[in-house]
Amino acid sequence: DIHGNLVDLQFFRKTLWPAGVQTRAGDILFLGDFVDRGLDSVPVVAYMVAQKVLNPYKWWMIRGNHETREVNGNVKTYREGSFLHQCTSIFGDDDGRLIWEAVNDFFDTLPLAARVGGQIFCVHGGLPKEMCQDGSSLQMINEIACPLKMIRRGEMVHSMLWSDPVPPEREGIDNDLDKHGFGLSSRGC
Repeated sequence: DIHGNLVDLQFFRKTLWPAGVQTRAGDILFLGDFVDRGLDSVPVVAYMVAQKVLNPYKWWMIRGNHETREVNGNVKTYREGSFLHQCTSIFGDDDGRLIWEAVNDFFDTLPLAARVGGQIFCVHGGLPKEMCQDGSSLQMINEIACPLKMIRRGEMVHSMLWSDPVPPEREGIDNDLDKHGFGLSSRGC
């Protein structure tokens, strides 16, 4: 999660790809939450999108819960850290809203998950409970319509963006963990 933090992004740039993304042997995958909280969401998004254009087969981005209008447009909660607030502060109300909407149109097209090496499943939030049912497969994710503008609570996509791990006492259930520390979640697998 970069969350509009240009200092962290610059650290990654200087440390992980100092000679440019194209010179790295491996690809780079970001798991969402590019905007909000930090005060530099606009330059962070500009850099992230530019790198995707310049390095389309090395720079990968999936969608997090902050890549939704409902979250990154929530000025009441995130105040000056809100992506919408930052767009309107920099570009004015009319142009700022147009830019905010255009960037969100891009976010609507981001994948919800990725596989690394065909073996490691990556998602921003967590495994949705639908993936724990008999007969489920990753194909279910591929069948989700794209672009995806609306995320509804209770749907599989919502779980993929919001099912962050929490301590068992916050789950509201008795959570028996196996020897590796894994157990069932009331919000997902």
